[in-house]
Amino acid sequence: GTIYNPFTDLMYSAARGKSVLMNGIPLRRPVDPPLRKARILLDFSGKLPRAIKQELILGELNGKIGRPFRFAGGISQHLVLIAQSTIHGGIFWGVGRQGYFWDIAAAILILNYLGIKVTNLEGKPIHPQDEVFDQMLIGPTKLHQELLNWVREIRYKTSGK
Repeated sequence: GTIYNPFTDLMYSAARGKSVLMNGIPLRRPVDPPLRKARILLDFSGKLPRAIKQELILGELNGKIGRPFRFAGGISQHLVLIAQSTIHGGIFWGVGRQGYFWDIAAAILILNYLGIKVTNLEGKPIHPQDEVFDQMLIGPTKLHQELLNWVREIRYKTSGK
């Protein structure tokens, strides 16, 4: 899988049995910081229920996460920021109606080869047969689990139970 950003002239690639490369230089496995110290990309739809958006924003303000970021641009470019450890992890919380597997396939391959988990919001691996590709959790193992726990907490708080 290959991803190229013409604006930064960065090319990311991975192949079976090979290292993950950025412009020909091998990338290392990322650190696995605790959520409260992590740089997290939060990408959520404006169409989400208000209660969920408030919990995501309050999580930012209440110190649940170290530093939240939001960027405009393509999802594969966001995912390679995690691969190169600019960002530690991410929550992509769309409304389940956007994206295609080919938009994220190369990035998932690159992330997986670096030992970074990529799942849906329930913690299940993403497959080409899935119908939803705008709801993902991404991070090294421990961080991913903390993100998954936080998403579960938000869902519980906003479900009216």
